[in-house]
Amino acid sequence: MPPLSSASRITSHPLLSTVLTGLSIAQLVAMAQVYFSNLQLFGEVSALHQAGYLEIPTLQALQRLGTLAPTVFGGLFFTLSTSAGLTLATIVAVWIWHNLSQRNRPVLILLLIIWVAGLLMVNLNGFNLFGSLYFTLIPTGVSLVYLRCLPRESDRKGLLNRLLPLYPLACLAVIWSIQADNHLFVNIRDFLLLSNPVGKSVNDFYYRYTLYPAEAFKSLEQKLQRPIRLTEIRPAALGRRVASQMRYRDYLVVGNDDPAELEIKQTGDHLDWLHNGTRILAITPDSFLSNPNAVLAQYSRQTDRWAFLRTFTFLGILFAFPILLYCGVFGILRLLTGLFLQPTRATLLTSILCFLIGIVLLVPVYQGSRRPVNAGNLAVKLGAADWRDRVAALKLIEQLQLEITADPSYEKSMTSRHLPERYWLALALGWSKENRTIDDLLTLLGDPQPNVVCQALYALGNRGRDKRSDIIEAILAKIRSTDSWYVQRYAYLALRSLGWRQPASN
Repeated sequence: MPPLSSASRITSHPLLSTVLTGLSIAQLVAMAQVYFSNLQLFGEVSALHQAGYLEIPTLQALQRLGTLAPTVFGGLFFTLSTSAGLTLATIVAVWIWHNLSQRNRPVLILLLIIWVAGLLMVNLNGFNLFGSLYFTLIPTGVSLVYLRCLPRESDRKGLLNRLLPLYPLACLAVIWSIQADNHLFVNIRDFLLLSNPVGKSVNDFYYRYTLYPAEAFKSLEQKLQRPIRLTEIRPAALGRRVASQMRYRDYLVVGNDDPAELEIKQTGDHLDWLHNGTRILAITPDSFLSNPNAVLAQYSRQTDRWAFLRTFTFLGILFAFPILLYCGVFGILRLLTGLFLQPTRATLLTSILCFLIGIVLLVPVYQGSRRPVNAGNLAVKLGAADWRDRVAALKLIEQLQLEITADPSYEKSMTSRHLPERYWLALALGWSKENRTIDDLLTLLGDPQPNVVCQALYALGNRGRDKRSDIIEAILAKIRSTDSWYVQRYAYLALRSLGWRQPASN
């Protein structure tokens, strides 16, 4: 019998072939979801632009919608989070049923009930097509493939040996959890991603494509701008009052033929709040005008079909993605070691290598987060030779809202080659009361990294007392000159914090 090719080895492995099946199904569904969301987004942005508003993202930032990249790479977000969680959960369920319960029928019924419950939660607030596709196609496809790969009768003999790849995963989970605190993800970003070229590439990829899938499952309240239609509201003065209250909260009136998730239509003495032609709320004008925020929040909750999926996606990012990443690295290394060693030794060596890789990745996070700094040694740390000490000092200044100009050495951080240092400098400058630090923040708007630019914009908005016209003009210029959706989003939020408001609709 001829030896298996590398591709054949991968697809013949039960676990790898099952995972690939689940992720392949997920990617197809996710690309469809992001594609249709992008179409809706483009229609809404075009409507806002035609109505004379400052649209975010701008049409310039949406130029890449003409390529496949936003659809394909945006879909990866759901594939590696929501769908990864579904894939791994299904594998665990099938494995338990097959190996531990010996294909016990009551256990199967219980697992099916859990599956159906998940489907019901997805559609709790109205039918959710793509959520239903995730929860139907992925568990079905993964179960069929995994069961086909497994022997009909479970074999508990050698079970511990077959679980050998999970031992280092369990150890790494314990070791990493010891370091877990409120700053773990920040430390991973600062000292693992932003401190090296590979990590920066991953970070740039995230900034370039993640807002497309994020937009696909936001509630109306979570969106930055929302096109709305006002229909048959009389008298005209009432329509203007309603439009003004809505515009103040970035619910922006567009034409009657333009796409909008909310239509407010007067019927008799009350206002009907319509979602795709369906009445969600019926309230009097006085009830709305007396408490607009409460009404808008209620409407958003009642039309939000993605609440459960957002929670599930967060859990997928937190748990499923790291496991999936581990499985991917293990699979590649096992394939390579299997070329030279017998199966048992190859698996053992791969397990050791994966454990060592996990420890190596933890080292910079641990070293970067263990930088003792306090008010007594703050000046020393701010001028230290090690950039990680300077980052720790800037973090403390930002946390305690201290005046950064008390130590002029901070200016050296403006031109630091270390991205995290410039990032935290921008945030620290947001608490300064000195007018000259405004110029520092405006300078940072020209930083080549979107992370730094976003935080400089956030800091300018945080200094809401500084409502200088040149600041607003600089922010508006940044929106016009950049094609980064993230930067435009932060810029718009900064404008709003500085008191800028959208003009009235055309």
